Amino acid sequence: MGCLVSTPKDTGGNRRRPGSIGEVSVYVPGLRIPKPVDFSQSLSGHVSKTLVERLTAMRTRIVVMAGQEALTITRTRRKTTTQHGRSTLADLHQALEDYLPVLLGLVSDGSQLQFKVQFIWVNQEDDAEETAMFNAWYEVLSVLHLMAVLSLSQANLLLLPRTSADFYQPKASEESRRGSIDIFLKATLAVKRRLACEMVKYWQQAQDNLMNLPLSNGWGEKHRHFVKWKYVEAKAAAYYYHGLILDEGNTEKSHGMAVAALQAADEYFEESKKACEVFNAAHPLSRNPPLWGTMKYLSEKIPKDTSSKVRINRDLYSHEKNMGTPPTLPDFALALKPNEYQLPPVDPSWNENVQLGHIGTNEVKRG
Repeated sequence: MGCLVSTPKDTGGNRRRPGSIGEVSVYVPGLRIPKPVDFSQSLSGHVSKTLVERLTAMRTRIVVMAGQEALTITRTRRKTTTQHGRSTLADLHQALEDYLPVLLGLVSDGSQLQFKVQFIWVNQEDDAEETAMFNAWYEVLSVLHLMAVLSLSQANLLLLPRTSADFYQPKASEESRRGSIDIFLKATLAVKRRLACEMVKYWQQAQDNLMNLPLSNGWGEKHRHFVKWKYVEAKAAAYYYHGLILDEGNTEKSHGMAVAALQAADEYFEESKKACEVFNAAHPLSRNPPLWGTMKYLSEKIPKDTSSKVRINRDLYSHEKNMGTPPTLPDFALALKPNEYQLPPVDPSWNENVQLGHIGTNEVKRG
């Protein structure tokens, strides 16, 4: 195992813990930023000069790009494209994907090279701000983590309503987003209810998993508040669609259950707004973007339909028969299952390095 060194309260490098992160649709964990590494000193005599130079160049580029990305995290109206129109997040993600196969050569087949280099990363969230380890697997995991965080950051940006003056967004992405919203809004009630009920289960899983993690310091509480907000919000949607389906029945019982479900939806929606306020007030401060799409639709329909159905059913039936606990939500099997991530193959340049090593060994023996 590599040696782990954690240095608290190091304010050097590009680390920056923002007090505010602007508008948030998807709450993204704080970035972990790599610090420079001297491959030549650690790998000299073990790896070819060409391979050392390649590792150095690729990682140095990532250090610079990640540091610049960390400095823009607090900018709501951030520039997210390069002069050639590419996303800065996409460029950094691609740089990490290019680096990973070359990096994996240090850990392939149990190579002892994995313990030669000390890798250092700086964390925006952790009080132990700098972590160093003589283990290339730590670097691999850190690269994968940064790739995941960048994907979440891209999702957050795509879900924030923007004008063309804010940042460049490909027309195809905007059209796809509108198309997906149209498809959802035109879907049958049964499909909407199933999707909403599945979301409740996903957020419930996230909430259960967070219970076992030490999140009392730093940004941890904000993660917990975000999951609670989204969980309650999902329950509001699920009860709303469940109530509409129950209301399609022709019996007094089904209508009473529909009213109870809609009232639960309205209560959960009000609770979700309070949970959202708690989330935004937690450090680092954030703001709720203007509602759009599905949530804009639900924010208008839930109070309106609940009030209407309650009034109609009270006119048709006695008040006492309308009161009751909300019906149980349907238990649908989860349709969305994540695919396991497969590490890419080791870069072919490592084969050349092994061959050169054998040649050098044979020459020493002949000498």
